[in-house]
Amino acid sequence: MRVLVTGGAGYIGSVFVRELISNGYQVSVIDRFLFGKETLEPLITNGDLEVIECDLRDADKTKINLDGIQAVFHLAGLSNDPSCDLNPRFTFDSNVGGTRYIADLAKKAGVSKFVLFSSCSVYGTGKGTTLTELSMLNPVSAYAESKVQAEDYVKSISDKSFKPTILRLATVFGYSPRMRFDLAVNLMTLHALRKKRIAILGGGKQWRPFVHVRDVALLCTQLLQEPAEKIGGETFNVGSNDLNYQMSDLAALIADLVGDVELDFVPDDEDKRNYHVCFDKAKDVLQFKPKYKIKEGVAEIVEHFRVVEHQLTDEKYYNIQVMKSHLLTPAILGGEPIRREFLPFALPLLGTEEEEEVIDTLRSGWITTGPRTKKFEEKLAAYIGALDCLAVSSCTAALHLALATLDIGPGDEVITTPMTFCSTANVIEHTGATPVFVDVNPDTLNIDPALVEKAITPRTKAIIAVHMAGYPCDMRELSDIGARHGIKIIEDAAHAIGSTYEGKNIGTISDFTCFSFYPIKNMTTIEGGAIVCKDQSYMERLRRLALHGMDRDAWKRYEATGRPHWYVEEPGFKYNMTDIQAAVGLHQIDRLPAFNQRRQLIAATYDDAFRGLSGFGRPDYHDSKRQTNNHLYIVKLELDQIEISRDQLLEALSKEGIGTGIHFLPVQLHPFYKTKYGLDEQSLPISTDLSNRIFSMPLYPKMTDADVLDCIRALSKLLSYYSVNVATKPEVRPGTKVVR
Repeated sequence: MRVLVTGGAGYIGSVFVRELISNGYQVSVIDRFLFGKETLEPLITNGDLEVIECDLRDADKTKINLDGIQAVFHLAGLSNDPSCDLNPRFTFDSNVGGTRYIADLAKKAGVSKFVLFSSCSVYGTGKGTTLTELSMLNPVSAYAESKVQAEDYVKSISDKSFKPTILRLATVFGYSPRMRFDLAVNLMTLHALRKKRIAILGGGKQWRPFVHVRDVALLCTQLLQEPAEKIGGETFNVGSNDLNYQMSDLAALIADLVGDVELDFVPDDEDKRNYHVCFDKAKDVLQFKPKYKIKEGVAEIVEHFRVVEHQLTDEKYYNIQVMKSHLLTPAILGGEPIRREFLPFALPLLGTEEEEEVIDTLRSGWITTGPRTKKFEEKLAAYIGALDCLAVSSCTAALHLALATLDIGPGDEVITTPMTFCSTANVIEHTGATPVFVDVNPDTLNIDPALVEKAITPRTKAIIAVHMAGYPCDMRELSDIGARHGIKIIEDAAHAIGSTYEGKNIGTISDFTCFSFYPIKNMTTIEGGAIVCKDQSYMERLRRLALHGMDRDAWKRYEATGRPHWYVEEPGFKYNMTDIQAAVGLHQIDRLPAFNQRRQLIAATYDDAFRGLSGFGRPDYHDSKRQTNNHLYIVKLELDQIEISRDQLLEALSKEGIGTGIHFLPVQLHPFYKTKYGLDEQSLPISTDLSNRIFSMPLYPKMTDADVLDCIRALSKLLSYYSVNVATKPEVRPGTKVVR
């Protein structure tokens, strides 16, 4: 018979596997070997043992094949209350998710016996004097709750052909090849030997049942011989009635067995775990009578202590130490990822109102530029505080239209920032004009007005100011420069819908302001953009150029009062927004204040959580005249404080399950601009330096509080781990909360 043991390298599993092999069984072991492989290494050469290294939570479990398996003993999972409380999600993923997977696989494969290892800790604060398998479950820890959920799942899939057996183990003790000194009997014995003192926590009056690890192995081997109908669908408490102890009595017993040991009652919160368990069912049905008492367990630990005394500081003996190390090790180096489901860098938040508006638009029959686009323009203008607004297909289109309306072309120059998306520069190229790049303020990442003024020549016709990450440029300085030199100011506000400067909304300050409604922006129209201008005399031409240079759009031609004739007054472009896009935007505008408020909350939570971390820096957004809409949360790394590069950090964040963005690779480093204008890394040194240091963390209203905390934990974990300052090496930060 071939038997599968999950977690076969663990404290119980390494004893059980040896028992099975000694009794002539063929054994397959599945284990992720979080605590090492050495417990099974002496058995590897045995032809009766197959070892499969696998995490049952992994998506790719193709290595697991249950063909030929007659029985499954599912031990794999996390144990020890303090260890499991370090990361409850990890606990539930492992103990419940792993159980779901292997139980489903066993059922599908027709495995005749499936045994789930649970724990008497499911009784928690036990109600009643003695607890039986029918007593109410009252778990008080993540570990115990995960075991309850695992039990519930295997019961839920039980049927005539698949009847799992559940073993609720008493607290296990005794020597194992994968030794643990964090179990009550083992730990007390260790302290008695090393410190000559046993600390008794929680009052000492709480009850616990105990069972020796070899007795568990013997019972499990016996189950292979029992008829399936006898044990299938049954739950058994596994232990002995005479091994129920109050913790103070257990400590006193161990102190007497070791000798010359003091008992120390430590003031502490009352231990909520308290369960005195009845084991009559296993005795009556299975004739299970444990052979080993506390005395035998203490004796073998004393003997083992002499062998390993010099190794007892090794974390492998203590689940919580291994777990802390595993949780703090970057996933890219084999540690536990902060989250297993990848969090994208950005996602739009769309609701039923948007869905219904789009459906109504589709059913109306008018899906191109029409009444909803007009309504969207009116709502957007009102939100901004502009007299009029033109909705277009993108912010790129809006920028191009602004330049075209100003008749900017060959021989002209347009000053802009290199720290921007490529479209800002591309539209200048499309007009035939020359982009002139000036460097940014290293604190704000926005264009430096002093450098702008130095770059002005008689050929300068416009300045495109990009509000990086939604933080407004110094518009007073730029406006003054424009006025002094007769140069138009175009604001690239792709990031800045809802931002303000000196109390004025972005969109009410300069000659032209261009917005983006791409899906990752603060509001979306799927794709789309808009342009507003202070001088309304430009608006008529903007509208004309946005639609082929025609004097009227389709709605004006085909509505009931429209006229079918139209004329091209100058060559234009195909930059119009559709009513489908506008249908989404109509409701996004209404939700924009709440969206921006949520972004502000997340950004503030990040700031509080990351402050003081090695390598962490932020742009300076503390000018009270400028209010950002928090479009991006840009981190400005201090690379001399960490041991890895920005790109290595982003790869590590991806392995932690966190998506990131880079905003941006400066324009002068793109091959086209680098070659055409003879630019290099030293041409614009500030933006070049920033390009290797900045990246953006997820920041969007669709994020849950749990998502935000995952981002905090991931970046904190990595910056701490890779800190060049040993004093700031990893600490668990379990208490971080979203600021309210």
